[in-house]
Amino acid sequence: MVFGFYCLPEYKLQTRDGLSSQLHIKWGETCLRFQKALCSGEIKLKKRIVDNEIKLIPYYKNDEASLPWYQDMDVCKQVDNRDRPYDLNLLHSMYEFLCSHGECYFIEYRGKLVGDVSLRDNAEIAIVVCKEFQNRHIGRRCAKEMLKLAREKKMDFVKANIYSFNSQSRHMFESIGFYQTGKEWYRYDLR
Repeated sequence: MVFGFYCLPEYKLQTRDGLSSQLHIKWGETCLRFQKALCSGEIKLKKRIVDNEIKLIPYYKNDEASLPWYQDMDVCKQVDNRDRPYDLNLLHSMYEFLCSHGECYFIEYRGKLVGDVSLRDNAEIAIVVCKEFQNRHIGRRCAKEMLKLAREKKMDFVKANIYSFNSQSRHMFESIGFYQTGKEWYRYDLR
């Protein structure tokens, strides 16, 4: 049973016969036709397979999985330098923004949703991995997949905003070739 899917501004879809198409829908509109086609298997959203442990699943509304990540105070501090957890309104606003300004994926690790990753149209990458799954190189592998996506989109570079106190993220991004361009900005040149 499917409850209230939210449609993203643009999906790249693949039909059963392998033909690709694009679907444009305003954010927040419930799309019954899309739901039915998705549930029937007529169309599939394009997952990105990172490796044998990690898949990137195009964002869909899943508060049960995602809200706990953003209610962990350590994660909120790492990601947004916030001293308060997210509520549902802020969570929905964040995902609406990410999806309408780029591509946003849930990170599935060994069959469990453990975080999200996005690549915005302005070339900014953001990664969140829940605390219990950090230090397993999940973020690193997802960042590399976002670099592949950026190349597919013909971007010249990718950038990341990393707070100066977040040494874990700084180290991860530097380990795959990002370099510092400002106090809290890092860049990876694709060309």
